[in-house]
Amino acid sequence: MAKRFHSLSGFFLGLFFFFHLYQNALILTEDGSTHFNETYQFWNGSFFFLFFKIIFLYIPFFYHAGFGLYSLLTTRINLTQYPAQANIRFSLQKLTGVVSLVFIFYHILTTKWIFAGDVDVQALEQLLVHPVVFVFYIVGMICASFYFSNGLWSFLITWGITVSKKSQKISLIFCSAFFVWSLIVQSLVLIKFNL
Repeated sequence: MAKRFHSLSGFFLGLFFFFHLYQNALILTEDGSTHFNETYQFWNGSFFFLFFKIIFLYIPFFYHAGFGLYSLLTTRINLTQYPAQANIRFSLQKLTGVVSLVFIFYHILTTKWIFAGDVDVQALEQLLVHPVVFVFYIVGMICASFYFSNGLWSFLITWGITVSKKSQKISLIFCSAFFVWSLIVQSLVLIKFNL
């Protein structure tokens, strides 16, 4: 039961990941700075969005992170004895989960507390001008994208949506394509913020 809640909480986090990806991608549109700033101010000034974040983001996040760390500490990773592709993805899921957790805390620390929640294009440009921060964001985004994409594949299996080997193979292709697509979008966003 705890694993199903972990999977379900990850699904809600994935929805927010997708929304956040969309919100950041607004910078790529014509007059992107204005679109990004207006959308960010609208959503973060909304009581509904605060309620949404508490119920569908913060509670699932803390459960997912807590259970994930517990699982990491109680699971043995053995790539030498079990070098199969599924075991490699399982191990990468654990590794990218930890890196993503550190990245998310850093991202929240810088955008919510250091900038006092007043995040706009200029603030992000100031943040990403530092080469170490820029590289850290690249690594964090790669890990978060893999974690979400592989987690989505696992979610589909856990909840009985992809039962057959064929459906799992198709969903793996779809999730891998999403991983690549999200990396491309996030890379373009980072480059735009860093120009």
